[in-house]
This record gives sequence, C-alpha cells and structure tokens, in this order.
Amino acid sequence: MIKTVAIIAATKQEVLPLLKIIKKNKQALGNLHISFHYTGVSTLLTTFYLSQLLQKCKFDVVLQVGIAGAFNTSLQLSEVVVVQKEFIADVGVEENNTWKDMFTLGFIKPNIKPFTNNALVNKWCSKLNKINVKTVVGVTVNTVSTATNTIEAFTKQYQADIETMEGAALHYICNYLKIPYLQIRGISNYVGERDKKNWQIIQAIENSNKLAFDLILNF
Repeated sequence: MIKTVAIIAATKQEVLPLLKIIKKNKQALGNLHISFHYTGVSTLLTTFYLSQLLQKCKFDVVLQVGIAGAFNTSLQLSEVVVVQKEFIADVGVEENNTWKDMFTLGFIKPNIKPFTNNALVNKWCSKLNKINVKTVVGVTVNTVSTATNTIEAFTKQYQADIETMEGAALHYICNYLKIPYLQIRGISNYVGERDKKNWQIIQAIENSNKLAFDLILNF
C-alpha cells in the first residue's frame, strides 16, 4: 500500500497549482502523506538533491512534475505525458556532424545497471499510470536544443518525443535504488522554438498538476 509520496520539481512554480489542489482536497487523500521538494534546474542539481533526499527519507513513490519541450509535433501544447523511457543525450562527442553518446563510444555497456539497451526504462510506469496517460520517450540535456542537426540527431537516434533537463536523474536514481516513480510533463513548447509568445507554460503547468493529482488519487 502506498503511504508516502515525494513530489519533486525543478522549481516551485512548476507545482504551485498542485500545492493548492492538495491543500483543498486533503480529505480525499486519506492517510496518504505527500511532501514537496525542489531540486533546482539541471541534471547535476537534481541528481545531488534527489540522492541526498532518498538517503534521508523513505518514500513509496516519487513523482517528478514539470514542463518539457516536444520534438514530436503530434503532441499538443499544454498536453500532459508520462515518460516511460529516458536517455542521457548530452554526454558524448559531436564528430563529423554525427552525435556519438557514451554507449556508442563504448564507455558504458548498454545493459549495465540501471540501463536497459542504453535507456533508463521505468518498469513501474504501467502500474502507477492507472489512468492511462500518454507515454513518451524523453531525452535529458543540460543545454536546451536549438540547432537543427542536434534536434535531428536526438529524434533519429533515440526516437525522442520530448526534452527536459532533469528527467534522466530521476530515472537513474530511482531505477538504481528500486524506488517506484513517475515523470509527469506538460508540453510547454516545441523544441527549437525560442519565441516564448508561442509557448504555453502556464497552461502546461496547470494541466500537468491537475493530472498529477488524478494519478495520486488512483494510487
């Protein structure tokens, strides 16, 4: 039985609506204990914070809630997705206009713990995603992708649907420690589009937060 849930986000802004929803609906949550944690932006900060947190506290489930950029234009702006598979996409070499990651270069074996065929796969996804939110493939980077060749490389090599700056940290740590988790993302923009007038950050946050609450209710 799930009793404790840690909700993590890069910034508090990304979960403000969820904080309010939970405050208003405490009775519906019964004895479920929910805590909020803010890791900071980037893989490095998230890895450090989450590692420290999970050493100090025990949780039944970890939920990462936030926004993402989409490579896949069939995804609608402000749509919410759950990441089933994640790739670390910015550790490697760009050589002769070709992207080679650490697996291609032979630095890491494709199935060394906690990887599965180069990917960080969430084996708890179907169990926790009881309301059947659309699942996607994500890549994690520390520099937002804008160059056409980079975008093409990530979509071709990884079949990536979305891009974030923290997802792989969640997948790596929770897979390694065998802690059930979900990564929930609202699509705020399309990767490569830098005119924020065309983004839907607020709606993506609101939708991802509402859906996160619905997922929690079904735990």
